[in-house]
Amino acid sequence: MEIKLSKTEWAFGLFQYPPTPPEPSQFLEFYERVLMLLDEVKAPPTFIAAEGNGYSGELMRFGGSVTKRLVDSGFEGISVLSIVTNPPGSKEPSYDRSVSASLSLNAPNEVLLCMVMNDSVLPFGSDRFRRLVVDLVGMRSWAFGFAFQDLVIRQPDFHILSLDNGKLSKEERKALMLWYGSKAELRRQKLRGIYPLSVLNKEQLQQPVSANQSLGDFIKSNPAFRVENVRGLMILEIPTSEVEPTKERLRNSPAMIS
Repeated sequence: MEIKLSKTEWAFGLFQYPPTPPEPSQFLEFYERVLMLLDEVKAPPTFIAAEGNGYSGELMRFGGSVTKRLVDSGFEGISVLSIVTNPPGSKEPSYDRSVSASLSLNAPNEVLLCMVMNDSVLPFGSDRFRRLVVDLVGMRSWAFGFAFQDLVIRQPDFHILSLDNGKLSKEERKALMLWYGSKAELRRQKLRGIYPLSVLNKEQLQQPVSANQSLGDFIKSNPAFRVENVRGLMILEIPTSEVEPTKERLRNSPAMIS
């Protein structure tokens, strides 16, 4: 039975700043993990794209010549790999997707895993969603990450990818430009924003939010927050009702990048 897509979807981004570009094996691992996930949620892949040596970045039917070439080459020579799931008969894979996952090498030396999933496939904040987050965080030594839910028409993955979706408020656009212009060192140390789910490193947790309280202490002082530690990182969940109050509490604090 065909799934009726929800008007909302969630986006999850994980960031890494390795001293050298990712090996082809990292793209292979990502490919295998995504296929396992899509099988689990019963959303088989329909399109695939790659950028790099001999690849245009255009979405092509999954299982065709591009897929075969990538697998046969061991994902050699690429900087971006994207896998998308669409309803049967889809002719616009960029617009009616139910799942989109990408791993990309961005200038100057940022590796970004971005996953978007419609809530009809996997609801944001569900136990299965949490298992997915833990699995992806455990995949590599990431620097940090965050996830949130939004309307499909607002394309929440654009926020992860540092792009303007054309529907930003003045405040959102200003915050985007501050993030876009920030260097990797600053990104590793401070928070881009307050999200329902964040993946935080030790440097971020040590940042002050006031004269006598660190971000880590602030989190510990809030019993409504949910915390899980994976590979030296903290996965922090903030209840929806607490997101805006937390934004106000930490607005303009030294722990924030914007």
